[in-house]
Amino acid sequence: MARLLVFVPGIQTKADSFKPLLARLQADPAWRQDTVVELWDHGTSIFGRKSLLDIARNLALFLNARWANLENPDDVILVGHSMGALLVRQAYLIALGSSVNRMNPLPWATHVSRLVLLAGINRGIQIHWWEKLLLPLLISRHGTLRDIIVGSDFITNLRIWWLRKLQQISSRPVVVQVLGENDNRVQQGDSLDVERFDEGHQFLISKVTHKNVFLPEDNGAFRPQQYETLSLAILKPIPDQLSSEVSFDLAKKVYFLVHGIRDSNNDWVKETKQLIKQRIPNAELIEPDIGRFSALQFLIPAQRRHYVRWFQDVYSRKLAQNPLASFNFVGHSYGTYLLGYGLRHLSGMTFDRVYLGGSVLPAEWVWDNHRAQVQEVRNACGVHDVPVGVLCSALRGLRMKDIGTAGYTGFRLAFNDDSEVHYYRGGHGASVSSAARADILEFLCHGLQHKCGDLVVEDSGFTRISAGVRLASPLLIAAYLLLIIASFFYPPLHAARIWLLAALGAVLSLLVGVTAFV
Repeated sequence: MARLLVFVPGIQTKADSFKPLLARLQADPAWRQDTVVELWDHGTSIFGRKSLLDIARNLALFLNARWANLENPDDVILVGHSMGALLVRQAYLIALGSSVNRMNPLPWATHVSRLVLLAGINRGIQIHWWEKLLLPLLISRHGTLRDIIVGSDFITNLRIWWLRKLQQISSRPVVVQVLGENDNRVQQGDSLDVERFDEGHQFLISKVTHKNVFLPEDNGAFRPQQYETLSLAILKPIPDQLSSEVSFDLAKKVYFLVHGIRDSNNDWVKETKQLIKQRIPNAELIEPDIGRFSALQFLIPAQRRHYVRWFQDVYSRKLAQNPLASFNFVGHSYGTYLLGYGLRHLSGMTFDRVYLGGSVLPAEWVWDNHRAQVQEVRNACGVHDVPVGVLCSALRGLRMKDIGTAGYTGFRLAFNDDSEVHYYRGGHGASVSSAARADILEFLCHGLQHKCGDLVVEDSGFTRISAGVRLASPLLIAAYLLLIIASFFYPPLHAARIWLLAALGAVLSLLVGVTAFV
């Protein structure tokens, strides 16, 4: 039998960069002479268009073929630096047969004894404001760089499924995060999902950075403390331990309270938070860190997705801190958009109870696709909700399929018979108003057993306006464009052409100016 030792580099380096460390390890007494080494290059760059999931799938299949060619080595060790750490983790999940990847288990996964993450960006990387301005010009909507940003779909899915899948395994591999004390990309608290299990560890190396955590000094030699840590992480036995930041409280309940368009944290979120604290003293309440979100921002698809990563990152961190906690959600307006995005893109994201107020999700939303993610839903509507009934209806008419009018019309296929609440008296804020907050609290405590009171009947005139706007919005846009085109060919309209173009340019400039990198 043999040992298969695989090294995967970071985003800016090649696999050959491991050769100095490999030479030093081969001279170590703990080195097994039957070890077969593979230096695997991922073939992507910081602006690569390939997704990390596809690259990790290639790595998993490569390891499967190599393992079979070596006649089934009894021991497999995976080592990854920076982004490479994400790839080895995801490849291992794929080999376990994680349902999120829709792949059958691969036999080499049961022989993995250790994963070593050298400055692994387990939570992703933060980007600065000036990088946000430059990056849209340099990269596509999908690709390597977008996958490694904090809160990305790839990072969040990996963290969630790491916790859920490894919890089901009786014999887990040792997982070690090795971090330099001078690392400006990764923090110690970024690896809670790794440290969640007894087999998870984090070691610190003094006086090294993110890039040179595994590299020798200029004279070609490793500092003693650096090599001792690296050799321990890769070759030597490590006793099990558990991070003090991880708890296992089955009774712990986490509540997201996420506001929406033109709201602030000092309105319904603050008051609802106090009600929950009085009724559920041990509840952990998560308030948004997104400030005021304007209707203009909501109009722009890129801006709508701006805080998705905040939501997904917080969810994965809270799950890592307590994998047994139950999660609940109260969202209004834009907050419901964040929830919908998370449910669509993160199959491991789950909630016990979800309260949607003034929801901007499409009325065509199919809850049957999310039964395993949500236990109970209440969708509350205001009788004169202009932002949902009119604005979202108009945007839906312009083929924006990620938003809709469920916060006014309700879902066409309701979650169940008791989930829809029509209507609270008032406009966009009616479903989270003081009159509705008692209903919100009772739903969080007792679920759909609680029946809402003080409701009013539908305003048929407003419903007709809502439906008409959806049909009218594309017609108005088309008429405006035809008018501009006609001004070039029809002499009486020549004088108006400059004003039509100026108005169009002003609108486009405004939209571009407020659009930030997502």
